[in-house]
Amino acid sequence: LPFETIFGGAIGLTKKQFRKANGFSNTYLGWGGEDDDFYERVILSKMKIFRKTLKIARYASLEHVKNTKQRNHPNAIKYLRLRILYFVFASYKREGLNTLKYELVKSIQLI
Repeated sequence: LPFETIFGGAIGLTKKQFRKANGFSNTYLGWGGEDDDFYERVILSKMKIFRKTLKIARYASLEHVKNTKQRNHPNAIKYLRLRILYFVFASYKREGLNTLKYELVKSIQLI
């Protein structure tokens, strides 16, 4: 990626590293900004980011549906996203993997 603080696309972490960063935030549904939040969580957790060269670390991004709310209200969404990111330092240990709520709908054994 062209800038040091851009973080997203394809990343690799161990379970231990993911837990140390408290996973992803649960506050960004459809907004974007979750990759920026996760970058801050990794840095605040005192982990280092290593980037491979484009020669060995290359992938193509899949097309995806854009959020129409962002298109219709880009400045409001950008403002709210930046406000949330501002509070990552104060909230990343209190909100994320440790507050995730889910329901197991189905389990399939593959082998």
